[in-house]
Amino acid sequence: GAEVKVSPSSSIDALHQTLNISHMAPTGPDSLPTFPSSETDPFVMTSRPAVYFIGNCDEFEARLVGEKGETIDTGADDDATRLVCVPSFSSTGEVVLVNLRTLECDVVSFNDMSP
Repeated sequence: GAEVKVSPSSSIDALHQTLNISHMAPTGPDSLPTFPSSETDPFVMTSRPAVYFIGNCDEFEARLVGEKGETIDTGADDDATRLVCVPSFSSTGEVVLVNLRTLECDVVSFNDMSP
């Protein structure tokens, strides 16, 4: 295929782009420690997930994406996907809870984390 160059401006933008192209590791194995497969690519998404997340981020970010890849405001779209950037717990002391019925997110902070 043709090489596509993208420069996401944030972690949530990068997550959104990988959802749009339906591939969890588009640069593997060139820049990620993945093993090439001669049969199928295990990182290709064959169906759209309800929740798609990455961890170890600098901060919490969330976005709701509609069936066509557009950002939407509410979960009215039954095929919506909640994108979630989960912050590094050791750096932020935060965890993210996702309501699987509404796809709404809550951040729980454990404030006794000291730098």
